Amino acid sequence: MEVVEAENGPQALEILKREDNAFDLVISNYAPAGPQLLHHIFSQGLQLHFLLNTDKPPTGEFFEKQKAWIHFINPTSMIVDINNHVKALFKDSIKDNRPKHLQFARIKTQILTLLNPLPGDLYVKLSDVKYLRMILKDDYFDAIDMDYFSKKKNMPVLYIRTEAVVPFLAKFANIVYGKELVVKPPPKKAEDRVRFLDKALETQDESQINAMEVQGPDPNVDLAAKKKEMDEKQAALLKAKADLLKKKEELAKAAKVEKLSKEVAVELTQSLDSALAMGSKMGFNEEVQHMTKVNVLQTIAVVKKAPKLSEILDKIRSEKGKYISVHSMMLAHVACAFATKLDWTNDMTYQKLTLAAFLHDSPLTNHELAKIQSIKELEANNAKFTAEELKAYKEHPMTAAATARGFHEVPPDVDTIIAQHHERPDGTGFPRGLNHLRIAPLASVFIVAHDFVQFLISKEKIGDLSPALLDEFIRSHAVKYNSGGFRKVLAAARAIQG
Repeated sequence: MEVVEAENGPQALEILKREDNAFDLVISNYAPAGPQLLHHIFSQGLQLHFLLNTDKPPTGEFFEKQKAWIHFINPTSMIVDINNHVKALFKDSIKDNRPKHLQFARIKTQILTLLNPLPGDLYVKLSDVKYLRMILKDDYFDAIDMDYFSKKKNMPVLYIRTEAVVPFLAKFANIVYGKELVVKPPPKKAEDRVRFLDKALETQDESQINAMEVQGPDPNVDLAAKKKEMDEKQAALLKAKADLLKKKEELAKAAKVEKLSKEVAVELTQSLDSALAMGSKMGFNEEVQHMTKVNVLQTIAVVKKAPKLSEILDKIRSEKGKYISVHSMMLAHVACAFATKLDWTNDMTYQKLTLAAFLHDSPLTNHELAKIQSIKELEANNAKFTAEELKAYKEHPMTAAATARGFHEVPPDVDTIIAQHHERPDGTGFPRGLNHLRIAPLASVFIVAHDFVQFLISKEKIGDLSPALLDEFIRSHAVKYNSGGFRKVLAAARAIQG
């Protein structure tokens, strides 16, 4: 499961409105946010489990009607109650399938000064498979450490081992409810502490990467193993039945997600068409920027649900007479699919590629002109366009890149991706004639995705993204993309499914 946090009720409500069907469980204080969140979900006929923290559970017809979905937990036993409810609601469907050495959980840096001496080791995350141990169990985390991680290194969370979660939570609960006093750390010299932490981050001692605490032998291991074996045999039949039921539920849910994703993709294409039209007439002012950014986030939400790509592309392409917005929306989905196959799956990468897709042809209004892919093709068709249109086409990568730079809080590199989207690895592209050595990695993904979308648009119907179709694209572009990082991107195209 992916955990999404909100700082307050309005932010939680905004997330739910944006992704109504994305969540299985909401955990919140009942007051003040609970009533709003409940009303939003159940007034639309949606169903979602709520765990609401309150010492005075409300009653009435509404709560009686939704008692299968609304559950109350007591603040004084919150940790135990949450644990028990999650187990009861989801049974064995929640499992950590990561290898033992990769089982970590986040903890907010700002609460660590309360938990001294620390009940477990603290780690920083270097990558999805690397966690560096920085501070050992029984050490103290003070204001110097807080300032170092949260301000100097901009790390609002650190990481603890999964098996350390219960000791950390128990200590935190004891502090909150006055069962333990906050321990004042012994004094440290700030310069020495910062030097120690800097050195740990710089050297990244391999012995401290994913380091495991040494555990002593368990005298009850044989007895525990035998009991576990008996329990597993006894539960085997029940689990098989539960798995079958879960599979049916998953298939039904997947079909629902597929249908909703296709409908949303069409709505987003129409919204993008409106935003581009407004941008062309009025410029990308604050209102149009906001429309575009919302569209980006909603498109990424569809991408992350991983619907069948060919179904989405076919549905988008069915929007007639909107080549620029259709092409741009298809490009966003394909570029993100390529990035996923390259294991570039963080939200920032998706945002960069999607915003670049939406803006890359924004200076163009003639749909026939936007279909042109090179200066050579433009020269062969220059009689169809005015001198002003020809000039706009040659300059549109740089013009669109400037538009991206004008966005408030634009992710880095979006303008570079846009400026380079007509460059080619052999240096024959435009506007600057860059070769593969000077084209940015994300721009390489974008360029191949751009060609792939044009390839699909040329087909009468996309259908499934079959191996034969993918092979046809790869064969026809193998020579063009046989240098630098482009080879890797082209290989990602072969891995696209459905």
